[in-house]
Amino acid sequence: MTEQEVKELAGRLMRIWAPEQKSGEQPKWGRDYDSNPCLEISVSDSVVLYVQCELGGIRYSLLQQMENDLHGGFMCYSSEEYREELDMEWMIEPEKQQRFIEKWIAFFRRGCWLSGCLVDASAHEKAEWVVGFSSEEIESWNLRI
Repeated sequence: MTEQEVKELAGRLMRIWAPEQKSGEQPKWGRDYDSNPCLEISVSDSVVLYVQCELGGIRYSLLQQMENDLHGGFMCYSSEEYREELDMEWMIEPEKQQRFIEKWIAFFRRGCWLSGCLVDASAHEKAEWVVGFSSEEIESWNLRI
C-alpha cells in the first residue's frame, strides 16, 4: 500500500470504528515487524483496533488495553470469510474474555463488514449498520445490503 492509500484507509476506518473521536484526530500508524503499514485506532478508553495491512489483505484485531498492554480480542481478515475468531496471541482470563466478547462482538461484526470483510449478516442487520453513512460512502466502499 502506498502512503496515500494508507491515509485514505485510515480516514475510512476512523469514520467506521471511532466516529466519536474529535474531528481531525488521526490514528497512530507505523510499520509492523514485516514492514507492512499498521494502524492503531483508539475505540474507547480501554479498547483499541489494531489494523495490519498485509500482502493477502487487511487484518483487524480488536483488543483490550489493560495495564498499559493489549490483551484478549477478536481478529478478522479482509481476504477471508468472517468468523468469530479470538486472537489467541492476546488471550486473558476466561471470565474477562467472556465479558469482552459479550460487550464488543456486535460492534466488531459491524465494523468488519463496513471495513470490507465478508461478514454473514442479514439484510436487516446491514441496513442498520449503514445508518449514518452517506450513499456515496456506501457505494465507494462497495457495500452490498
